Amino acid sequence: LTFGNFGKTICYKGPEESSIEALFKEEVVMELASLSNTEKKFFTQFVLSYVYKWMKVGNVNTTEEFKYAILVDEAHNIFLKDRPTFISETVADVIFREIREYGVSLISLDQHVSKLSDVVAGNSATNVAFQQMLPADIEVISRLMQLQDRKAYFTKLPVGVAIVRLVERHHEPFLVKAPLVKLKSCGVDDAALQDRMKGLLKQSRRREVFRKSVQEEELAKKLANMEYTFVQSGVEPDAATAKEHARMKEAQDAAWRAQERHEEKRKGRSQGIGIRSHLQQKILDDVKKRLSNGESLQDLKKWYEHAGYKRADVLHVFRYVKKKGLERRYGKIQKQEAPELLDLTEDQLALLKEARSRPELPVTALYKAAGFSPRKGNAVRKQLEDLGVVVVESVRTEKGWTKHVSIQYTPELTKILTTS
Repeated sequence: LTFGNFGKTICYKGPEESSIEALFKEEVVMELASLSNTEKKFFTQFVLSYVYKWMKVGNVNTTEEFKYAILVDEAHNIFLKDRPTFISETVADVIFREIREYGVSLISLDQHVSKLSDVVAGNSATNVAFQQMLPADIEVISRLMQLQDRKAYFTKLPVGVAIVRLVERHHEPFLVKAPLVKLKSCGVDDAALQDRMKGLLKQSRRREVFRKSVQEEELAKKLANMEYTFVQSGVEPDAATAKEHARMKEAQDAAWRAQERHEEKRKGRSQGIGIRSHLQQKILDDVKKRLSNGESLQDLKKWYEHAGYKRADVLHVFRYVKKKGLERRYGKIQKQEAPELLDLTEDQLALLKEARSRPELPVTALYKAAGFSPRKGNAVRKQLEDLGVVVVESVRTEKGWTKHVSIQYTPELTKILTTS
């Protein structure tokens, strides 16, 4: 599960990863033809188990209303009739029997009904049988349809005609004819499929970013309203309100830091940077005017981050200003551009020196090398992240994903590390 292309897919962590929860938002087809039988069984049972556990912990209430449908083709690979003697019931059988209470219809398709477990046959309210030729299949399906004395019918069915039996409504079996659907004659190669999936994944990521941005804006509004109430009333908040205020501010700062790191990574993947909307152009024009009036770029950035603008637009404009050198053109550069770097504590310097001399160490090992406990190390690292001195990056190694501290070097920081 950790080697080869299948292992890379299962263990993948990155911008194009998908969650099981996202499967409930759209129609999804999982093509497993290129996997081995063992990989097919593992992946299918993993998805079914995750869905079942996810619903069972309370994400979906029990209901008699139909909500979702899961189709399993070549079902004999999952719902085994001949299982090991030490297993009384497989996980797939348990899921097939119990998942219906959450409004999920589990539909099994197979060419040989005789290979399916008794749990599938005994818990299926609808049975559809097309032409059958294998004696074992005819025997099993005729018993399910209550047509033991007319089992010859199953060998005489023409193509497209099936016998259907329902547990409710129609108690007697009846015939149905499926309409002929012409299949496309052209094949679909892997390259075309990859191009299709890239577009779908990009749309999914855009929707997720939009959802998070909306949550972030709502949190910023609540925080601003709470601070305004404190100022206008002149009343000190009680302990519970102060704690909630601190929690909201911490959550907002964490969301902004995460978005800033995301934007920085996206910046590294892009070919260039430019103003992309009229709103960013408006921010840029205003920044130029205020730089000309003597305001510092650092103070302007802090002001815009709390002025109601989208965090992504603010970050993009200020990166553009730095890249184009607009601060030197329009503003007055102070000699001491990053005073917080001159006030680094001993703990912060110790962690920076270890990260500089041993960049290959993961975060936990770096804390140990600096003489910090995990709790203290996290606190010092977060202080440095707030100062913009370091970022945490995920690196793929032979043993899996590890997190590393990456120093964001500036001339001032380099001077401090070399002289201290």
